[in-house]
Amino acid sequence: MKKSWNLALLLIGLIVATFASPAFAKNWVQIGDGHYIDAESIRPTAYYGSYTMDTKYLGKSSPLEVVNNIPIWTIKTHSYIDCKAAYAKTLSYTALDGNERVVVSDKNIGKQWFGINNPGSRAHESYLFVCTDKYLNVRPGYRNLWWY
Repeated sequence: MKKSWNLALLLIGLIVATFASPAFAKNWVQIGDGHYIDAESIRPTAYYGSYTMDTKYLGKSSPLEVVNNIPIWTIKTHSYIDCKAAYAKTLSYTALDGNERVVVSDKNIGKQWFGINNPGSRAHESYLFVCTDKYLNVRPGYRNLWWY
């Protein structure tokens, strides 16, 4: 009897964990060739018209880059975008190999600012998603994030 009670508790715990996990799931939306933004991660900052967000880049037929002779197939970033000044910046990144193991990671990088006005660039794709209404059908309700 005690064994079946423990099994029942384990089953209930697994069911609860299964239904609770979507609350922590990422909402990755493809916005370019191998370029994704987590729509749930977009947050306004203290600066007018600027946001932070999580992005990832996936290598398709070839790695994105090679670090210490290890092919990098995924790069995840936490980025900042200023919609008014038309600039973006990577705040932190993690580079992963083909088995999703971390090859290199930096939580506090001082990468240079880059413009978002180059059509087809990852920064421009991010700008279109975060700062314009182009993707409102994918992320309804996000218009209330805009401060301008």
